[in-house]
Amino acid sequence: MRLVPGEAGGFLALPLASRRSDSVIIDFVPTTLPLPSARAPDLHKPFALELRSVHAEIQTRRPMAGRLPMAALIIAPPA
Repeated sequence: MRLVPGEAGGFLALPLASRRSDSVIIDFVPTTLPLPSARAPDLHKPFALELRSVHAEIQTRRPMAGRLPMAALIIAPPA
């Protein structure tokens, strides 16, 4: 299943004043649904979540920008 941010511009494109505890919550929407039931992921079983192709810009006294490395998590729903 492939997901993309629900908002590609707007809030995500606005410059923010950086602070140590900044965080952003981003809603993702699927790009490949609907899937046939036989191919749909079973989210009741453990699955891998990978975050790729993230470009970050950090506005500080010495601004930085670049692509973040891929992050991967194994998510196991509660039993």
